[in-house]
Amino acid sequence: MPGMLYAIAKQLGCALDGAVMVGDRITDILVARAAGVRPMVIVSSMTDHARLNEFPEVPVFVSLETCVDVILSPVWQSEKA
Repeated sequence: MPGMLYAIAKQLGCALDGAVMVGDRITDILVARAAGVRPMVIVSSMTDHARLNEFPEVPVFVSLETCVDVILSPVWQSEKA
């Protein structure tokens, strides 16, 4: 499942260590986990809210702006170190 992430990392010449994958579906969470990156969800009409409850450790946001603010925050950056 994570082949696309591996291909992107290879094309960009970067590692997936410490990477984040932002999506709106349960399958995005599963792909992120399979690739060893941290999943985050932005709720959309495509989000399965019932199944999302199966992943309480995954941060959930209502907007891309809020998600980006968290990723760029000093607290988030220190957790990655």
